[in-house]
Amino acid sequence: MKKIELIGTSAAGKTTLFKQMLLEGNDTKEWVTPEKARIEIAMKQKYTLIKDGVVPFIGYNAYYLCKREPHFLASTLEQLLINKYTDAVLETCVADYKCLFELLLDSWSTKTIHIKPYNMIHFCRYYESILIKDVAFLDFFNYDGTIIYEDGIIHNNIGIVNDSSYEKLLKLSPEKRKKIIPSGIIYCNISLEENILRRQKRMASGQITSFELNLNEDELIQLCKEGCVNVSRKAKLMHDLGVPVLELNMSKNNEDNISQIISFINEIDK
Repeated sequence: MKKIELIGTSAAGKTTLFKQMLLEGNDTKEWVTPEKARIEIAMKQKYTLIKDGVVPFIGYNAYYLCKREPHFLASTLEQLLINKYTDAVLETCVADYKCLFELLLDSWSTKTIHIKPYNMIHFCRYYESILIKDVAFLDFFNYDGTIIYEDGIIHNNIGIVNDSSYEKLLKLSPEKRKKIIPSGIIYCNISLEENILRRQKRMASGQITSFELNLNEDELIQLCKEGCVNVSRKAKLMHDLGVPVLELNMSKNNEDNISQIISFINEIDK
């Protein structure tokens, strides 16, 4: 399995770029999202999952809806797959990612980045969720394909920013490195000034993240500085580990960036 991650600070435009990329940039279907990969796995086990759990899980009325609506069936089977195999994934795969949690918690204890305790607890729960569903699950089933992550385990790990995290990742066994280190990084770069303006505009419209809640202007500027610096360090660290890094200028037109992304993915897939 090849993993390619987008990384970028909040309000860089990463999510907008990814959504447009899904609409325009995957005509050949040579890569998928983690959600699509889970659905592929679930559909291969369709009859077993239906026999073991569809009717008890969703009831008879929804079962007949599944038979008429392929999209509803796919999402239902995906959830059944998660329910059935989560314990097995936890027992067999999650230990391989122990160092990621260590780096995450180290960043909190050493104040590598400033986050309020209640935000950190929420963030750890979220990180566990994406690690299990989007990465460990696919490893458990030996998924063979290229996955593109808009919200991945490298992007979301605030501990992967310095020399000590580089040393820890470098010392991993080849097998664990293959599971953790991506095949490529797409670095969505944005200037500090533009990032501040975008966040201010987003907050003025009422779209406030938990990290921005109750911040004054000086605190918001500091948060933007930390975000831009840390994502830059993360991109450099991945490059130093030998990971191909595509740096995008997020001030440019998304169509230009998508063209670069497709070429980058195709090069990695060779």
